[in-house]
Amino acid sequence: MIETNPQGAYGETKLKGELAIQASGCKHIIIRTAWVFSEYGNNFLKTMLRLGAERDELSIVGDQIGCPTYAQDIARSIVEIYPQLNSRKDNGIYHYCGDQPCSWYEFAKEIFDQVKISMTKSLLRSIKAVTTEEYPTLAERPKFSVLDNKKIQEKFEIFPSDWKVGVESALKRAC
Repeated sequence: MIETNPQGAYGETKLKGELAIQASGCKHIIIRTAWVFSEYGNNFLKTMLRLGAERDELSIVGDQIGCPTYAQDIARSIVEIYPQLNSRKDNGIYHYCGDQPCSWYEFAKEIFDQVKISMTKSLLRSIKAVTTEEYPTLAERPKFSVLDNKKIQEKFEIFPSDWKVGVESALKRAC
């Protein structure tokens, strides 16, 4: 069993859903992921693009660490896993996320660095790292939320994606 430590109502409800699925006895796999971004919907990448167009300077949390995960890569992984599912012995919880940990600040910096390379117009002038305490939010967030992909690698030969390549792909589609 994987240790859990939900940080608030959002995490607690996700855990309750996982437990309900497991208790049902149905054939299942649960894929936990984190820091999901895409060219669609509301997510960090889209928020950075919007704020970068509206402001000259941004302050981004630099002391929370995780692995950005491109939504398209999650979908590809699920498509690769599905034909490999044999029986209830495959049941379980698997982690899948991007390949390299970074802070929200480093994630934002990568987004803006790639935007500068791919676009003729520049967005904001300055981005600075701040601490979690300097940027209070309603939701409590863990300082370290890196997931271990070893189980999904060993069972299905699914490897973490290069999130920087994911940023490049998302920007090509979003801009």
